[in-house]
Amino acid sequence: ELPLGAPERDLVAHLVEVAEGAAAYESGDLAHRISIKGGDEFAQVAEAMNQMAERVSGQIERLEEDARRRRQFLADVAHELRSPVTTMRTMAGALRDGLANEPERMDRAAGSLVRTSERLLHLITDLLELSKLDLRELPIHRREVDLREFAAAVVGSHMASASQAGTTQSPSTSTSP
Repeated sequence: ELPLGAPERDLVAHLVEVAEGAAAYESGDLAHRISIKGGDEFAQVAEAMNQMAERVSGQIERLEEDARRRRQFLADVAHELRSPVTTMRTMAGALRDGLANEPERMDRAAGSLVRTSERLLHLITDLLELSKLDLRELPIHRREVDLREFAAAVVGSHMASASQAGTTQSPSTSTSP
């Protein structure tokens, strides 16, 4: 072994530290940080490696969060699809079993089947649009929107069902300016 002077020992120590940091990152320990001493090239390499580990760690966290959201989304979709399918199955079973022999009952069951199948088609269309948006295949056309007009249109489109449910519009929520 050759005797090493102080500069050589510092050089070796810096190399060992950078190598240990690289080994830690390679093994998945992205929380490891290489100590930065001085302002030489080793300090610059250590700083760059620490920043890289920080960025990679952040990207992994974002990917894990995206995966969690996708799993939740799939669970929500399954739940939303199960309800209309169950309704359709129940109504079809009632028609098949003769529980809706009277014309009025048959009409209600058939109407329920039509409305539920329309809801199901709407959900499927929304899912297809979401997947196109996720794949960046759905163009987005931005334009200015008057929020008062938009809100008035939304309120107007739900007035009949709100009225049927016994909900009325209070004066404080009026859509007029």
